[in-house]
Amino acid sequence: MTRWAALIAALLAASPAAAQCLGFQCPPGVLGARTSGDTPGATLVVSPANPTGTASAVGLMMGFGGQATITPKSTGKVLVTMSGAVGNALSTATTTLYLYTGTGTAPANGAAVTGTQRTTTLTTRFVCNGCYTPYSTTFLVANAALGTPLWIDAALKSDGTNIGSIVSNFITVAEIVP
Repeated sequence: MTRWAALIAALLAASPAAAQCLGFQCPPGVLGARTSGDTPGATLVVSPANPTGTASAVGLMMGFGGQATITPKSTGKVLVTMSGAVGNALSTATTTLYLYTGTGTAPANGAAVTGTQRTTTLTTRFVCNGCYTPYSTTFLVANAALGTPLWIDAALKSDGTNIGSIVSNFITVAEIVP
């Protein structure tokens, strides 16, 4: 028996009602289950199309917000993870990535930077032409307004001459509920 199987067997033996628990469909009082009157948190998983890159030295939005939007409905505590790869066409160039959230109309690809910056900057200097470096970052929006759509997007800036881009992006968002 593997360690995981042994752990699960021990948990089930300690709480026979836990045997009824599959995923989040647990009976009230079992393994932190919620009651039927609780509101589940909102979730989102999206892999948006690769946006058009930019050579802008001031930064431009990548336009993910049209696909990466969540409407908090329970607590307003939203956990966001975004990952992908950032690159540049030239080996001596730098590309800087920032992650943003906002409400209202989501910015399109190439729009001016808008919203609330949620992460520190990720600046990469490349060692080969057309190379990409993986990135992954997670942040918490602690006070998103309930019932108000919240978009998630990235802003990218390059060195002003060479085109920086982000590819293979994956965004996972979950509203945290007690």
